[in-house]
Amino acid sequence: HYLAGDRAAALLAFDRCERVLKDDVGARPDAETTALLAMIERDAAPGPARGITSAAAIAITRPPRFVARGRELAALQAAVHAGRHVLVIGEGGLGKSRLLAEFLAVLDGGTAGTARLAPVGARPGDADVPYALFARLMRALLAAGHRPDTALAPELARFVPELGESAATRFEPGRFDAAAERYLLALPASGGAAIAIDDLHFADAASVELITRLLAVPAMPPLVLGLRPADGVGALVALQEAATELPGCERVVLAPFTEPQLAELVDSLGIAGLEGATLAAPLLRHTGGNPQFVLETLRTLLAERGIAGLGSALTGGMLPVPAGVGAMIERRLKRLSPAALKLARLAAIAGGDFDAPLAVQVLGGDLLDWADPWAELEAAQVLGPHGFAHDLVGETVRASVPRAVARPLHAGLARALEAGGGAAGAIARHWLAAGEIERAIGPCERAARQAREASRLHEAAALYAMLAQAHEARGDAAARFAALNERADVLFEIDGAAEFDAALDQLDALAASDAQRARVFEQRTKLAVARWEREAAEQFGRRALELAQRCGDRALELDARCALAQALFRMRRPDEAAIVLAAIRDWVDQHASAEQRLVHDECLAWLALEQGRYLESGRQWQQVADQAIARGSMSRL
Repeated sequence: HYLAGDRAAALLAFDRCERVLKDDVGARPDAETTALLAMIERDAAPGPARGITSAAAIAITRPPRFVARGRELAALQAAVHAGRHVLVIGEGGLGKSRLLAEFLAVLDGGTAGTARLAPVGARPGDADVPYALFARLMRALLAAGHRPDTALAPELARFVPELGESAATRFEPGRFDAAAERYLLALPASGGAAIAIDDLHFADAASVELITRLLAVPAMPPLVLGLRPADGVGALVALQEAATELPGCERVVLAPFTEPQLAELVDSLGIAGLEGATLAAPLLRHTGGNPQFVLETLRTLLAERGIAGLGSALTGGMLPVPAGVGAMIERRLKRLSPAALKLARLAAIAGGDFDAPLAVQVLGGDLLDWADPWAELEAAQVLGPHGFAHDLVGETVRASVPRAVARPLHAGLARALEAGGGAAGAIARHWLAAGEIERAIGPCERAARQAREASRLHEAAALYAMLAQAHEARGDAAARFAALNERADVLFEIDGAAEFDAALDQLDALAASDAQRARVFEQRTKLAVARWEREAAEQFGRRALELAQRCGDRALELDARCALAQALFRMRRPDEAAIVLAAIRDWVDQHASAEQRLVHDECLAWLALEQGRYLESGRQWQQVADQAIARGSMSRL
């Protein structure tokens, strides 16, 4: 209860413990238990001891007092009371989770048990499961009594089956996101005040893109988001960029602790023999002021030397020598039993898919065989209720798994997920990590296609890149080129995708046939059209058409003709574009797939518009929209 932030429940638990011992066996709680009570009451501290006591271990896991982040906490409170969203940004170990927990405890004068806020966290592995984070948020809100309107439930039930039967219509991200928006907008009326989401850096792209949309919705309950800094490209970067531009968003950036703040942190632990004034300077040099690193250093010191050996460790410059917290956590892991370490390593490899039935399926035995190792991991603060006690612990365990051990574990997880209908992206990643390239390709193709059809474009681009790597590993140059071309198509659909130019250069370097070179020129035509480089667009388009006709690929010829038509539209030459499109019309009517007809009909709608046939253009655009909705090609809309 104390580690969960519920001080009142912890005190009640001690009262029950004391009463049962007295009534049943005529005994009193032992010294460590009463020392833990004293720490919770913040009146005293446990006495000195060799090694680390239970009370000291709990104090280090969750320091009794919240220190050094008062300014950040005040900024959070002010922003939420003003109805603004907040991004709490910091590297791992700087205290994002603790800051959010304290914020919940004081929000509107509440406690951790009564705060009017739904705290949830993304978990490792969520990235492989679309809407995994949003589904977890929904379940937390449902547990708090916030049920959606009956009109919204079927749409939301697609990812939260507890809501009942899901909608029978084809999934459309826009419709689902709109239902999620309406549900969350109703929360203030039903008693909700804000929504807190931690560890957003682990979240799936679909949930992150939904949250990005919500940040711009007027009257949305304040969103408080904890995450690590993101760079490069992707949904999380897009969210941070959007938050920077939106007037209703603020950023709270956590910095490492200073020496006075570290002294306050050490003193707040209430452990006799630990003095902040003495320890702060060497701890700052050793850890760079990262509070999580500081606490892990102290945990290791006390476990290995005890209070009595603390002085010699300081004067001799003998703080635990590893430069990073990972090595210190590794030393803790070595004290685990073989069975507990095996279970922890499986949890690290499995990520968000990890649970007890999966452990039994992969490692063998039955549930009872793994009960004691599981309890050992919880007692050692390696595992918590929702996975690893801290993401740094999970990352360290993952890095500790030898490659020879990791490969069969990944293969076992892939087989288990396939048998249980797991997410295609997760299955593909596990097969790839297991070195089973052939078995990874099918799931990877399915995952990429599903992501693109659902307009999860950043996710689709990453999956196509992974698919290309798989084809490269098996020596299939043509399949690799095709996957990279699909990735380029997806990147083009992402407005302002910085990677598109590099993707085209990569395709250009790999093109080894007329068909592949035609694809490159088609892509360059689209880019030139988008940039209003009209003469270049026409040149690229005509070159793409020439190469497509030379190799006799009519499907490729259709794409080249449509790209050239777009270039001619830009140059206000629609009649020439009409001639270009007419030459492929018979083939489209007789042989084209539904997707190819959609591409062709879109060009005809543009043609009618450019030729001033506005009523006809409107009808054609409606047909294109109907086809896109029927196929789930929402990005075309």
